[in-house]
Amino acid sequence: MSTAIQHILRFCTLCTAAWIAVWLFAACTPSVPSRYIQPDELADILIDYHLARAIAIEEESRNGSHDIAQNAYVDAALRKHGITQAELDSSLVYYYSRADRFEAIYKKVVERLEEQAVTLGASQSELTMFAHYDANGDTANVWFDRTAFILTPIAPYNRFDFSFDTDSTYRSGDSFLMQFNADFMFQSGTKDAHLYIAVAYDRSREHKSDTVIAQHQSVWTSGIRKINIPEQKHCLPKHIKGFFYLGDGRENSGQLRLMLVDNLQLVRFHTELPTAADSIATELPDSLSADSVNSSKISEELTTVRADSSHSNQMTFKQ
Repeated sequence: MSTAIQHILRFCTLCTAAWIAVWLFAACTPSVPSRYIQPDELADILIDYHLARAIAIEEESRNGSHDIAQNAYVDAALRKHGITQAELDSSLVYYYSRADRFEAIYKKVVERLEEQAVTLGASQSELTMFAHYDANGDTANVWFDRTAFILTPIAPYNRFDFSFDTDSTYRSGDSFLMQFNADFMFQSGTKDAHLYIAVAYDRSREHKSDTVIAQHQSVWTSGIRKINIPEQKHCLPKHIKGFFYLGDGRENSGQLRLMLVDNLQLVRFHTELPTAADSIATELPDSLSADSVNSSKISEELTTVRADSSHSNQMTFKQ
């Protein structure tokens, strides 16, 4: 047999094997029933759907017309794709009971939402007003993790953790604001979401142990949510951590229950602290001037000022 014929036969054999592999893969991959929205189309619909709800919630914050705005924007998004709310709901329930497919669909959704720094023209909204600040400025968005994700009551999709160290752009006295948009899609059950954030500070002269300031917030309604970490004078932030958690509301249900978090930001604010000379001048009697006080007196007054500036409600722990 000639070499050319051998090559032809080998090529035909490889083609046949490849075709069989594709056929077997297609046969083993369960198809989505035609009565449900197909995965790629559903991802496109959900992007418009969540954006429509976000705009409706923002309009509610301005004029209180939530029901009217919600119906108008959501109906427009559904009409754009030629579906009804009932068709969307039934498809979501179908995918929700199949965690791997549901996760894959929403992965596309959150990736697309993360790419959109502005929510359909809401460039001046509360959620985007800090987005353009540089990390080296006095005000900066220092969040560098995912800005959008979903939570469901089903582990391991019920929790999102974050943890990172600070860098040289942080200063003593910094305060923080975490803000995000929450969008619940619940057919039944209690909305039971939680946000926990903690900032650890370096040891200071006033405190023999590290200082940790922690804040917790329960989330049960859609809309813009905010949580603050106040300034800690003379304490340098060194680590920030926390988590989002969606509980099951103590109800076991196979119905759709999820929370979408998007436009997540952590805004850091530098605080202008008084200089040592200014503090001493404030504490000294009017009859005395800085020039008339010896070095030991200045040291004593400075120690007093530092002690008075500490916060009494800090939580501390030993390393």
